[in-house]
Amino acid sequence: MRLTHTAAVLSLVMSASLLAGCSGDGGDDPGKGESSPTAGSDSPASDPSSTEQDPGAIVKKCRATVTVTGTETAEWQGPAEVRLAGNGPKAVYRTQDAKRMVTAYSSGKDFQPSVNFVAGDTTFSTKPGDPAGLDIGTKGKAAEIDADAFDVDGRQVHVTASFDC
Repeated sequence: MRLTHTAAVLSLVMSASLLAGCSGDGGDDPGKGESSPTAGSDSPASDPSSTEQDPGAIVKKCRATVTVTGTETAEWQGPAEVRLAGNGPKAVYRTQDAKRMVTAYSSGKDFQPSVNFVAGDTTFSTKPGDPAGLDIGTKGKAAEIDADAFDVDGRQVHVTASFDC
């Protein structure tokens, strides 16, 4: 049980750090394939995903399509990003719309693939160690998600998302 709690906390921390380090104009042109080192980003120095923690991290712009059904519902398509790093998951894909966000973590050293869906103050996560429905590329090119996720009260959503970077 301790490993499950640790994995959930790590997923939440990584989601929050990605959200804090995000910047962009939100325009229609996602700059597909464009990448830039994190050192040039507007992320605050206190951001755990800053270059102090991983100076080799690269952020690329993507496009995403998301559908969520179940306890919460959502549907959107638009800009997304993928962060490639050497620590934890090899690639972290993220897209958001209003107060909803999907974050997909690829496998990495001592890290199993997982997905979080955040709606307001509620976070739904896939079961730790269960990669069913998670085809999350480690090279930052694409991710396909078709999986169930749960909040701490056991409520369920089904997340279908596609990232093209």
